[in-house]
Amino acid sequence: MKLIGIDIGGTHTRVRVADSASTEVADTRLPTAGWLGPAGLRDPEGAGILLSHARALGADQHAALTVGAHGCDSEAQIQAFRAALELHHLGPLLVLNDALLVGPAAGYTDAVGIIAGTGSIVVGRTPNGEHLTAGGYGWMIGDPGSAPGIARESMRAVQREHDTGKRPGLLARRLMEHFAASTVDDLSLVFTHSATMHRWAEAAPVIFAAASDGSRLARRVIGTAADELATSVGDVLGRHARADAIVAAGGVVTAQPLLQSELGRALTDQGIDLPFVVLHDEPVAGAIALARTLI
Repeated sequence: MKLIGIDIGGTHTRVRVADSASTEVADTRLPTAGWLGPAGLRDPEGAGILLSHARALGADQHAALTVGAHGCDSEAQIQAFRAALELHHLGPLLVLNDALLVGPAAGYTDAVGIIAGTGSIVVGRTPNGEHLTAGGYGWMIGDPGSAPGIARESMRAVQREHDTGKRPGLLARRLMEHFAASTVDDLSLVFTHSATMHRWAEAAPVIFAAASDGSRLARRVIGTAADELATSVGDVLGRHARADAIVAAGGVVTAQPLLQSELGRALTDQGIDLPFVVLHDEPVAGAIALARTLI
């Protein structure tokens, strides 16, 4: 029997097909916007296009399928996406938030997952399978530890520093250079007028580089993001999530050792003593592991 694992992120989607022994057979990566329909995940036509990529890799309608999806943050959203997929798939099917793939991908059965990449969220599940989330809420107002979230909070920190009358520090100067602004006031205007998720996210490496080069302000922003993520972990655990580990994944946390170390520190500060692991495998491996349990 074939296994299908799909990891749907905000930017890219990963589709993997394996045999029942979980030996990888085929794998592809595609832009999420290339298949997602106008109604989002609940769009039947989009679901059909998505599954056609699994068919092209050798799977059929009877394969065991697990899909972890960015945007499946509630039971209602999960059931709506499931209904769209079931119009095109006859085999066993599991739909869940993409962050819940990271625990199985790391070899843990009941991990609380932290995603910190283009967006951020913390997820877990109760012993009866109830889906739990904390944080998130989008790049404009939430998503601590995400690339655009770190950029946004860095801008606020630079503005606060500017209001005290201090000359632009290292973080401010790096951001001014990145956004081609000559003053902090100009920087604020450019940042606001260029407000897209991806444009803000592009500034995140600049902020981590400034922290590496000695900017205390940049380090403080990153540390505060880690504190917020750890608070969300505590919130999920406080709602009785099953957890044998905390597993973090996503483009920012996997690429930035400073955020990794700050997350470990923040979890310890909040009394969370579960193993903390940063996933370096692809989360889609967790989808394959969960698909195997459906057979």
